[in-house]
Amino acid sequence: MNKAFFKECWKNPRWHSLIVLIIWIVSLSFLMGIVSIINSINPPEKRQTPKLKEKQKGISYEEKLQNLLSDEYLLSFLIITKDNNLKWEGTESIGVVNGYKEDRNGIKKYRVENGISYEVILDQVKEIEGIYNGITKEFLDRNTLTSLLDEVEEKSIIENEDTFIHEYNLIYNEKNSKINVIETKEKIEKIIIEEEQVEYQLLFSENKNE
Repeated sequence: MNKAFFKECWKNPRWHSLIVLIIWIVSLSFLMGIVSIINSINPPEKRQTPKLKEKQKGISYEEKLQNLLSDEYLLSFLIITKDNNLKWEGTESIGVVNGYKEDRNGIKKYRVENGISYEVILDQVKEIEGIYNGITKEFLDRNTLTSLLDEVEEKSIIENEDTFIHEYNLIYNEKNSKINVIETKEKIEKIIIEEEQVEYQLLFSENKNE
């Protein structure tokens, strides 16, 4: 095809449109070929971001237990005894516990700092004997509890549809205790401790303020 003939075709509206269409089809086919070659060399599954890979990998049961020690999770618990039920909701930060205790006597605000218990009434703080009388307060301390779980061997693991239940038997303060740790894919959701005549239900939730 000589230049004169091409120029005449280019000037003709009908032939001009046909030439443009052919050029567009050839260019598109060329680009699709390049993309196909790139995908064959580096498939999409190999181009996942490190963050996605890490999310898919997940974290171990031991890591989830250690995560409970951070401020990422809030702890609330229900303690059931033969004489009374006690419910506690609060926060713990840098060794200071602040929260509300509810039992048959009503709801009161408390603080525990350096092992000393205080009742909080408006702006007044009054030292009291203790808010954990009659129960094993070590079970409510996350550091102590995770250390106990590290030291004792699991009795069994029960797998449900969305959770794993890790069962432990141990003797603490000369009392037989049974501990069930409920694990989901993302975290430790709940720990249930059955002691002689006392049951502890510890619930861990995300700290939305973090």
